[in-house]
Amino acid sequence: CSSFVTSRGYPKQPASDDEFRFPIAYSLVVYKDFEQFEMLLRAVYQPQNIYCIHVDRKAQRQFQDKVGKLIKCFPNVYLTSKSYHVIWGRMGVIEADLICMRDLLIRHKTWKYFINLTGQEFPLKTNWEIVQQLKTSNNKSLVHALSAQESNKKWAHRVNTSYAFDDTGLFTPNGSKEPMPHNMTYHKGRLHVILTRAFVDYAINSPVAQDLLHWLNDTLIPDETFFPTLYCNRHLKIPGNEHADCSAANHQIVRLKIFNGGEYPCDGGKWVRKICIFGVGDLAFMYERGVKGPSLFVNKLMSGFQPLALQCMNKLHLERT
Repeated sequence: CSSFVTSRGYPKQPASDDEFRFPIAYSLVVYKDFEQFEMLLRAVYQPQNIYCIHVDRKAQRQFQDKVGKLIKCFPNVYLTSKSYHVIWGRMGVIEADLICMRDLLIRHKTWKYFINLTGQEFPLKTNWEIVQQLKTSNNKSLVHALSAQESNKKWAHRVNTSYAFDDTGLFTPNGSKEPMPHNMTYHKGRLHVILTRAFVDYAINSPVAQDLLHWLNDTLIPDETFFPTLYCNRHLKIPGNEHADCSAANHQIVRLKIFNGGEYPCDGGKWVRKICIFGVGDLAFMYERGVKGPSLFVNKLMSGFQPLALQCMNKLHLERT
């Protein structure tokens, strides 16, 4: 472990007093490509932070074993207490983050913010820059959320209908849904969030949040409903959420992620399920929007597609750290 940690350049001391006094909690939800996962962990790793790793239950044994060996090298990196079978559009996606959030609340008492990542993301800012930006958030969460009107106009079918699912992820309509509990209104957004500790505590321990989670169990893509709906329903009085901005304004801070039909053509990469997989030709765009702009992380980079793009971003990050 010692030689590995040294050779890979993992920091052993906080780089500044500011960073030491502002620990961040991360969840990393992964299922393949150990080398890319390790590169991501190295990029976001700081000894004062804490990292929860959720390995998909269906991940190959070799991948699981490698992750298990890696985390033994660090006192602040650990596996979730429970592993879920993550299928797109199903509860497992949100449950993977929630089990990390629960574990993080128990294991570490001083972290300020929670950030959830997947294995195909990468930081555009150094840890110091992330800390400075979060400090300016004035103890507020950053959640991409659309207005109730826009959410219901395009995506009401996700929550107005009950669905039956099979083990492969296929679903069929199963009747109408009752209204959301506790007089909540539906808000659609994205899973990528940056949450205060108080928000995380509410999401995990509040009976109101658990009622919403249970209600979402037979809906489509609940991971795009749970956090935005909690965030936007101000009458719930979640600490620090009194002035929630339920528009798309926070999205580019939380994650640089481009969807087909948006403002960027993804010329240097390719579209996969309507999401841009960034390539070498997108490096200047990522630099302008992230390193020089507001975004903290980019989604998606894949080591199996134009790996030089990820390698260049990693080299730039190391040089700036």
